[in-house]
Amino acid sequence: MTKRKAKTYEAEHNGRKVRVTVPPNTEAEDALADALKDNLGPEGCRIIARCIRRYMTTVPDNTKSSGIREARWFGSMMAELANE
Repeated sequence: MTKRKAKTYEAEHNGRKVRVTVPPNTEAEDALADALKDNLGPEGCRIIARCIRRYMTTVPDNTKSSGIREARWFGSMMAELANE
């Protein structure tokens, strides 16, 4: 999967202010993966992942659009489900 920047918050530890990483909530991602597994076979996941990858080759790497970032993430998830 594509790595996202970890969320952090400021806290006090031993009298010092420190940045603390918020652990990711993977429940929603796991639920989506389960739903996709229930409704798509490995071949369907593979085709979707390849289509997204093919399209992403036309998008510059420096594109910061959240939609592009989400599409890359979804393509990675589909490839993972297809064991590709």
